[in-house]
Amino acid sequence: MKYSEYAYQFIRQLMLGLIGHVEAFRFLRAERPWRGIWRYRWAVMLLGGMALVVGLLFLSELVAFLQVAPEAVAAQGAVSEAGIGKSLPALEWEQFEWVMGNGYKYLVLIFLEILVFHVTRQTLELRTGIETDSSFRAFLHAEWRMIRVALRSWIGESITIILVNIALSVVLLGWLKGLASFFIQCYYIGLAFMDNYNEVYGDSISESIQNTRKVAGAAVAVGVVAYWLMYLPLVGVVLATLSGAVAATLVLLRLQPRSLPSSSAPAETPPALGN
Repeated sequence: MKYSEYAYQFIRQLMLGLIGHVEAFRFLRAERPWRGIWRYRWAVMLLGGMALVVGLLFLSELVAFLQVAPEAVAAQGAVSEAGIGKSLPALEWEQFEWVMGNGYKYLVLIFLEILVFHVTRQTLELRTGIETDSSFRAFLHAEWRMIRVALRSWIGESITIILVNIALSVVLLGWLKGLASFFIQCYYIGLAFMDNYNEVYGDSISESIQNTRKVAGAAVAVGVVAYWLMYLPLVGVVLATLSGAVAATLVLLRLQPRSLPSSSAPAETPPALGN
């Protein structure tokens, strides 16, 4: 695929992903796909409570950053006036990246996998009419899978950020490091949400990662919205999880429509985007 075509597809997917959140919020309000989740009552209470604690820690990091950032920016401004040091935008992005770059976001997804699992399957059933396996055994499998996906995402995110930062430094675009790191993190968050959709169709984790690369722009869009919602006090982690699961499912139903595999056949490979 030529660079221009890839760029077009990426931007198109990004826009579809962002617009898809409008549809996702309407869907949440109209269909309430979280209904029925209390069948996993103890898991919801235990994992939801842990996710809430992680969300509060996540928020405390942001509050600490907002308290320290103005002083650091003022000090950096004084240094910049003397002709020394980094530019102000670089300082702001590097400080914010420190807040964003910890592993809290993946812990939230692990602890709230019960919500992602249930809402993804409910959305699929309501939109397509297909029946999915929503048993407790299926949830345990999905939970273990989310742990592995989150770990792979965290490692992949860290390695990608290092390589991209090195490349940007080489071409004298170091001031873009923070922005690039942010979007890389958003991609991997989107991947974690989209993996729940791909899991329903029988994909292995490796196959899911390959399919998500084909819709990288949409993955970034899902991650961007979920990332910012996580910073809302108390309800942020739940709202991010609900909207992320629904938006990822609705967008993939449009970009990668598929059918459930039969018991004797492998999962159908989705058509390439644009074909």
